[in-house]
Amino acid sequence: MTKAWLRDLEERVEQAVEEIRNLRQAKTELQESNGQLEDDKVKLQEQVEDLTSQLAESQELLASAGQDEAASEWLGERDEIRERVEKLVDHLGGLLGEE
Repeated sequence: MTKAWLRDLEERVEQAVEEIRNLRQAKTELQESNGQLEDDKVKLQEQVEDLTSQLAESQELLASAGQDEAASEWLGERDEIRERVEKLVDHLGGLLGEE
């Protein structure tokens, strides 16, 4: 009887040691995986920063192109108004000259 409890204790200790080995192995694997995830996270953050920068540049180019279009439209409208006003002045001048 005395040896039975000792045998049970030995089995439990062996199980605990095996469990500790398994947990240490799992911890090592998780640390390696975590390291890889951290590397991936840094790469993704850099990609996000690059893409954000590219997006900002694209938006600036579009805005600039939009401003050029707007300026061109404004100049076109200005020229059209100038022509119409000149025609009105000519008509008025013609009317004044006829009197």
